[in-house]
This record gives sequence, C-alpha cells and structure tokens, in this order.
Amino acid sequence: MGSTQSFYAGTPLGCMLDNWKAFRRQADYGVVLNKDDLIKFCTIEWPTFGVGWPDGGTLKLNTVQAVHGIVTRDGHWDQYPYIDIWQDLVANSPPWLQTCRQKMTQMLMARVPIKRPSTPVKKPCPPPVIPQSPDYVLSSPLAPPLYPNLSDLESSSGTNGEVSPLHGLIKKTSPHEIAIQTQPDPPTDGGVYQSTRGALKLAGTHDVMMPLGETIGQEGERTVVYVPFTTSDLYNWKQQNPPFSENPAPLTAIFEISITAHNPTWGDMQVVLTVLLTPDERRMVLAKALEWVTQTYPQDPVPTVLPGQDPGWTYKDEGLHQRYATAIVQGMKRCIRKTPNWAKLYNIRQERQENPAAFYEWLCETCRRYTDLNPEDQNGKRVLIPLFIGQSYDDIRRKLQKVEGASGKNIEELLEIALKVYDRRDEEERKKGARALAMALRTGSKEDEKWRRRSEGVDLEDKGKPRGPCLGRNQCALCRQEGHWKNEFLAAS
Repeated sequence: MGSTQSFYAGTPLGCMLDNWKAFRRQADYGVVLNKDDLIKFCTIEWPTFGVGWPDGGTLKLNTVQAVHGIVTRDGHWDQYPYIDIWQDLVANSPPWLQTCRQKMTQMLMARVPIKRPSTPVKKPCPPPVIPQSPDYVLSSPLAPPLYPNLSDLESSSGTNGEVSPLHGLIKKTSPHEIAIQTQPDPPTDGGVYQSTRGALKLAGTHDVMMPLGETIGQEGERTVVYVPFTTSDLYNWKQQNPPFSENPAPLTAIFEISITAHNPTWGDMQVVLTVLLTPDERRMVLAKALEWVTQTYPQDPVPTVLPGQDPGWTYKDEGLHQRYATAIVQGMKRCIRKTPNWAKLYNIRQERQENPAAFYEWLCETCRRYTDLNPEDQNGKRVLIPLFIGQSYDDIRRKLQKVEGASGKNIEELLEIALKVYDRRDEEERKKGARALAMALRTGSKEDEKWRRRSEGVDLEDKGKPRGPCLGRNQCALCRQEGHWKNEFLAAS
C-alpha cells in the first residue's frame, strides 16, 4: 500500500506535505503542527465551506482567502495556523512552491489527450429542426378555439349517429402551432404567408423578455427591457425584515442588492424607499445622503447628484443612476448606529491553551460586532490593549503587567512578549516533570536503603543519635575508668 503523501501526489496538499519542514517553519503560532490535522482540514473541513475548495487543496488566492475569512469569522482557531500559513505561501510563493506549480501544470498538460489527425468521417446530416410536413394555414387567432365547431362534431359522428364526446375536443396540434402560440401576433399585412413555416421562422427572431436585462433589438442595436418591481416583492421585503429604525442593516442590504441586480430607474428607487421606509426614515436617509454627497462631490451641484425630482435620466445615463444609488446606500449606512454592549467585551477571558494572537483577534472581532469602535484605529487600540493585558491568562498577565509602560506599547510588542511566555510554558512543564521524576527516584533509593538495613538487622531507631567518644585501650565501657575492662568490672561488683 502507498503512503498518505503519495496518495495526494500532484496536488497542492501533496506539495505541502512533501515540504512539511518549510511549511511548519513559515510561521510560529506556539502550537505543534502535524500532517494529520492538515489532511483532515484540507479534505474534510474546508470543502464544506461552500467556496469551491477541492479535496486536494488549491493555489488560487481568492479561494484560499475565502476559506481564511470563514475560519477567522467563525472562530475555528485550531484551523487558523494551517490556513494562515497556506495563504501566506500562496501570496508569496517560495521557490519550492513555484516548482510544485510547474510540476502540477506539466501533469495536467500530460493528462490532456493529444488529438491526432484521423480520416474524416462523413457524419449523417442532422434531422431538420422543423419536420418536413405540409404547411399549416392557421386562422387569424393562433390559439385553437375554446369549443369545437358543430360541423366537426357532425362529421365525426359514427354510423349510429352518436358523437364521441372527446373526438372534437382533442385536436392534433403541430409543433409549429405550439411554437407560434407562445409568440406575439404576427404583423397583419402579410396575407396568408404570415401563417406558413417561412413566416414563423422569421417571426422567431423576437427580443427575449428578460427582467431588466440587456438584449439586442430588431436592427441590432443594444437595448434594455424594462420591468418594474412587483408590489408583492416590495411588501414581502418589508414584512420579512425589522423596521429600519430598529435595525437598518437588513433593509440596507436589500436595497443595495436590488440596485446592483436590477439597475432601477430614479422612479423605481423612490418606490422602493416609499414602501420600505416611513416618511421620517426617508428624510433621515436623504439627510445623511446629502452629507455624503457634499463630502464626496464638493465641486458638483447637489441637484445633479441627488435630485429631488425626476431628472428624466434614460438607461444610457447609467453613471448618473449609479451615483444616485450609491448616495442613497451611503445615507442608509450612515443611519446604522450600534448600541454598544461593553459587557461582551469585558467578559472575554483567555484560556490556558489559547494562542495570544488568537485571543487578541477574538477581542477585535467582538469589538467590531458589539461596539462602534474600529480596532484598527488608535482609539480602538487604546481600549483593546489594556483589555488584552488584564484579561490574558495568569502567567501572561503577570509578565505583561511587569513591563514598564505596557499600555502605551504597540500590540505587536505585547504579542511578542505573550508568545514567549506561551512557548516557555511547555518547557517549564517539562522541567517540573523532570524534577518530579528525580524526586521519585531519590525517594525510591532511600526506601531501598531502609529495607536493606532492616534486612541486615541494623537498629534503625538508633540511626541519627550522636555517638560517644571512642574507648581507650584499657578503659572500661561501663564506668569509663582506666585500668580494667567491662567484664572485670562486672566480676568485681
């Protein structure tokens, strides 16, 4: 059986696995990267995001950025190091990745079969689109009559005089009749010829009625089919979304999508605003749009950009329509005011195994979602840096609080210090484990010595007591007197 890497040979995933050391050294996130996780994410997780990620990976920057955005948005922090390194490699391809690109291109070209010249084979003529049948002469109304004629019923009666109830109602309709019934009425000045197949073939070159789509006119000119918004669509949008004053975002998104997809006229946009917004909301949107126009187009007169009455623009004035629609969208967006929820930001705490960079990204995402601050500007960083220091894990927080002027430092410097503490945490745990092992071995050796001495009959209770001075050559061990020994002292006593 082949290895896992050979199974993905010739794919971007196989290239990353073959150059795993370079992939792993691309960035340091403080976590141990392994091939099995990369294979799982690339073949199982990322293809389910719906952005066109293939099982073997891709080197298309747009697809990689889409997956990176979903991973960051949804908080898949275990996948973040892998997709971040992948994106960095695709954006700034090292030599080994460029070599992989060339090999994959050569493999794809090798798989394309080479077309060799062969003896031309005469193919049979395809059947005619319109079958060869006699011309049908249609009556002036092209659709069949609702009720059959009495003469047809009489002619279809049987020998016994009874009339079949379905015979007159069922009429064999030719394909040409079916086709022409879906077309508008032909011109009335063509006589009998207007109902023949030749006339029908010419009549089939009609403009296609696509909703608000560009098409080609009868003389080859570029034209647009105008279809206004339906009332049901407008009121469905209004009923299925909250009022603009409560939550402006949904209706703003609907208006923006509608002007992008349908290219509405000035009057259509007024209808949409009238249905979706109340009079007070419309005045507020127009006031905000006026502010945007004066800031963006200070040289142009306001009525030319934001007219209050129908300016009479045609479909050829696409730039004027687009500028007016953009002004309305910007006015609606400026009406969006978030209600800050600072509790969401202050309740975030870093977990022990959480990377400091991922924790800061979590803070930034919460700040964007629940406050009106921008984490990228100075005011946002001025708020987030103290939160990052105070809400980090215990050992990282103690280290950052010892840094002089930590609140005034850049977030990059603080992240570097926090990552050092995060990386050294594993080393300290290994040292603690080694010390515990040494202590266990030392305790075991003491127990072995104790059992050895006990087996030799040594009194362990006397261990550690101070011993007296050594006896002299002629000194008694009992009375400590010179001139006799212990047995002589006992005999004398």
